[in-house]
Amino acid sequence: MKPNVTEAYPLLVVILLITIGFTEPFSARAQTNTNRTAAMRTVAMHLRAQPMVTKTVTNAGKSQASVALKLPQDMSRYHTLEQHALVTRPATNLTISSSHDVTATLSPGSTLLFMEKEAVKPAKATTGPTPLFSTLLVKASTPTRPGERQRASSGTLTILTDIPTPWNDASNAYVARLSVMFLTEEADNLLLPMAVGLSGANVKNIEPRKIELLKPGVDGSQDVIVTCDRYQPDVRITATYSMTNTTRELPLQRLTAWNMTQMIISKPMLFAALTGALGGGLLRLLKKSKWELRRTLHYLAEALAVGVVTVTLLLSGLLHNQIAGLSSHPQLVMAFALAAVAGSVGAHFLDKSIKQLRGG
Repeated sequence: MKPNVTEAYPLLVVILLITIGFTEPFSARAQTNTNRTAAMRTVAMHLRAQPMVTKTVTNAGKSQASVALKLPQDMSRYHTLEQHALVTRPATNLTISSSHDVTATLSPGSTLLFMEKEAVKPAKATTGPTPLFSTLLVKASTPTRPGERQRASSGTLTILTDIPTPWNDASNAYVARLSVMFLTEEADNLLLPMAVGLSGANVKNIEPRKIELLKPGVDGSQDVIVTCDRYQPDVRITATYSMTNTTRELPLQRLTAWNMTQMIISKPMLFAALTGALGGGLLRLLKKSKWELRRTLHYLAEALAVGVVTVTLLLSGLLHNQIAGLSSHPQLVMAFALAAVAGSVGAHFLDKSIKQLRGG
């Protein structure tokens, strides 16, 4: 007796739902990557909306220059440091005219840093890159010949990232993409090139750990990938630059039941196991002369369960070390084949075992 095609619709529906469920996140991720650069430019323009150095007022002496500054935030939100001759100390050469307006006296070769005491939390939830921290820097030039007028350069060192740090299905871990950049309107800024080192607490890997910013703006930014080794509520990132450092907490996205499933078996492996198991269940159904809806659903559910458990046990458990050196494609093919065999043959033996346990 020929199978009734309409009774096979549940199988087609299940396959369609699985395909949509797995392909939709990939397309969404591609769209997110496309928009990231544009979002970074928007954030950069906001950070540069209020220029820090307004003008060089006058020569305050033979070896000093006075610079007027306009801070983007209230003065109370900053730690102010001065660096000169490899010595870093609290800045005392400041004249505060208002909460945002400051006049600083700089010695040749010295650098003034306005370091945020804490990151500014956005007023509403954001979906794009957010500043993890920002430090305003001003550096005075060293005259190369007598009578040369000093100049001062300024800029903002910032790190942008997605907050909270998203769960990455492919890496089976939290993965943060830190975009390190130096924002300034000057093409020949005295502060460039700038070396930045990255370290962290409760992280598995940071790549690279040291970068050098050669160009200003978004085009000169460099990305650093931070991978967390496990779920930790207290992940911290430290950026070391210009003889000082800033440490910030890296918030993590709350894990959902689906994310927790990814800890057991990755999404590509799960997809291969599900499709293989469905294929195995279909092979088993083709052996029957008559298809019944109840039997079809029973066989498919059984094939899915046996296939996923078998692949998880073998590839993610017992044989994990043996396949760790293989590339992703052979691993997925192996997962598909094992799940298909388990869904077709293993489910049959499972039925017989259950009948024996029931005394049948």
